[in-house]
Amino acid sequence: MLNIQKSAEPPLLASYRQQPDADWDGPRTDFCTFTQVKEAIRSSLYSEQRGLCAYCMCQLNNDSSSSIEHFFPRSKSKGDKTPLKLDYNNLLLCCSGEKEEGEHRVRTCDRNKENKELLCVPNPASGINVEEKIGYERNGTMIVPQEWEFEIDKILNLNAPILILNRKNAWEAFIKVYPKLRETFSDQEIIDKLSSQHPATPFLGILLYFLRVKKLCNEESQISRKG
Repeated sequence: MLNIQKSAEPPLLASYRQQPDADWDGPRTDFCTFTQVKEAIRSSLYSEQRGLCAYCMCQLNNDSSSSIEHFFPRSKSKGDKTPLKLDYNNLLLCCSGEKEEGEHRVRTCDRNKENKELLCVPNPASGINVEEKIGYERNGTMIVPQEWEFEIDKILNLNAPILILNRKNAWEAFIKVYPKLRETFSDQEIIDKLSSQHPATPFLGILLYFLRVKKLCNEESQISRKG
């Protein structure tokens, strides 16, 4: 998972929400269908997530093959009883949640989450820095705080073997080009470049993690030599 900076909500969603019978997958209004509202939402989410699934970080298509996810279930409301089903800040874009794993298919992300509520893992678009809480082993396994483990492993299934392998492959592919990049850029410049690319590199989290660890180790080594 990566931190997601929310942008302004699509004007079409804001207008639709003002209609008296506005609902998720609700009726046509005088100015649009809900399909058009969904298309506007999907396009906005795709842009702010730089083309990556909000949970597993695989590459998305900006079409109906991606899934608009309600972080909190549609039945939930804010403290003022305002429904969250049309709250843009509650919406994320996810992959189909169906992964090929050998001869089997496994469910991940919102497909596996279904209507369950995440009580420990925060919304990556909430402003909480989820990246600083997540680490990775070199084999691609995601390491998270103990209180997150059940939700990451069982509800979102983000340590499914196929995702572990995909993250490992992403890191190994990056290692091959890293020496060439390092001839021109510092580690921080590489981090900045990767963090701003659109579309982003799939499974970007593991690349940023190890680059930051390496950068931190280099800084500590320099401090130690000066001392």
